[in-house]
Amino acid sequence: MATDSLRGTAGEIWRRHLRWCPACQAEGERVESLARVWAKRDSEDGDGPAYAALDTPLGAFWAAWDGTALIGASLGGDEAEFVHAVERATGTILRWAPEAIPVLPELAAFWEGADLPPLPFRLQRVTPFRRAVFEAVARIPRGAVASYGDIADMAGRPGGAQAAGQAIARNPISLAIPCHRIIRADGTLGEYGPSPCGVVRKAVMLSLEGVGVEIDGRPCAASHVTATNTHDPPNRYLKSESPPAP
Repeated sequence: MATDSLRGTAGEIWRRHLRWCPACQAEGERVESLARVWAKRDSEDGDGPAYAALDTPLGAFWAAWDGTALIGASLGGDEAEFVHAVERATGTILRWAPEAIPVLPELAAFWEGADLPPLPFRLQRVTPFRRAVFEAVARIPRGAVASYGDIADMAGRPGGAQAAGQAIARNPISLAIPCHRIIRADGTLGEYGPSPCGVVRKAVMLSLEGVGVEIDGRPCAASHVTATNTHDPPNRYLKSESPPAP
């Protein structure tokens, strides 16, 4: 998907980032090439869990579906890593079958600024606390952010911001569990995924949802990327002040 498909502030942030980041430029070219292969790839027979990939402006987005819910979703990384992680977590064998994943259109539309409806997901082999954390994150609505401390409170562990952050860093089902909406208590965004450019990806995703984001121009420094809304703990969420640009 071309980077110019990103609209408004989200597109400005990402295109500015690409001008100085050869690694993200190369990744974009790699995924565009892979997308042509994916389009011609035959689906694998069977009725087991399916997986597929989307070509997004920020790289490959992988999704796995067990017939009724998402069991894995991830931005970035390669195919083998994603498949291995999901199969290990779920004890299943995945097959390539994009047509067997009915929520792919909704996932694709997110990258064009569309509202992402609640998507069914299934968590397996997670501790009760992590399950509570992921379920709390899933309740944060579009156009809002919450702090790691907020999520710890919602998960029943007041003062457990660090533990909540550690759980969120291992989110197995991105977007359905919208961990990009969780930021630090001081308003800085924090990390997103293993990429050193993850904070910029997080800024783009929040901008797509209408959350104001400021970047001072320094490369990939989480401490210098902030949500412009003022954090108000009594209200729990930071509401966006305006809808995404058309």
